[in-house]
Amino acid sequence: MTMWWLENIFKYSWKVILLHFSTLVFLYLTYVVGFSNWNDGSFQVNDLYLPGCVFGAIVLFMQTRKRAIKEFDEKYPPEKKASES
Repeated sequence: MTMWWLENIFKYSWKVILLHFSTLVFLYLTYVVGFSNWNDGSFQVNDLYLPGCVFGAIVLFMQTRKRAIKEFDEKYPPEKKASES
């Protein structure tokens, strides 16, 4: 079984790859700090990190998507229609 996502990610530049793995790190941190002990009813520092990690992952994902689309459009420019010429 091949790692299809690994083959797909290496089609892009190092900037997209770095953004992609940074997003994965933020998602992992969301998982790690998000499951603290909430049964005691106290406010913990991890409760502040969780929204930051979620927001950071969303922003990094949007930046990765924007950069990947830009690189794809540069590599494969859209064809002009015959009516536009």
